[in-house]
Amino acid sequence: QYLRELFEVDLGQLRQVAAFADALDLQSEGGLLDRNTQRDWVGVFEENKRLLYEEIDYINEMKNCDHFRTDFERQKHIRAPKTYPEFTTDKVLAMEYVPGIKITNVEKIVEEGLDPVEISVKMAQSFLDQLCRHGFFHSDPHPG
Repeated sequence: QYLRELFEVDLGQLRQVAAFADALDLQSEGGLLDRNTQRDWVGVFEENKRLLYEEIDYINEMKNCDHFRTDFERQKHIRAPKTYPEFTTDKVLAMEYVPGIKITNVEKIVEEGLDPVEISVKMAQSFLDQLCRHGFFHSDPHPG
């Protein structure tokens, strides 16, 4: 509940900025954008607000995790945690602990005997698989 209240305050202010940006003539001479550029900043705001609230709906996040896990179940180098729907609510996501190493911790990756270049290639391939093969993209991979 706290996140929703915090978001409402911040989002209210961002919506005002978006409305202000829509009211500006950014295409006029000397403006930031050229005459052929059209922007709907309130529309951009509304779409991002919708996505933000999806991110904190943990039942939705559980479904996304399950979807991702199913899409990549044959890939041995990709692992998504099992989820526990009986313990998950819209405010709590219960899932298996999966240990991992943060992708920016190259020293630890090498220390574990892993090849950072190979990991990068596999990660890029998985992003392409998500976009081109599965049509479902998870943009926030992270260690357990």
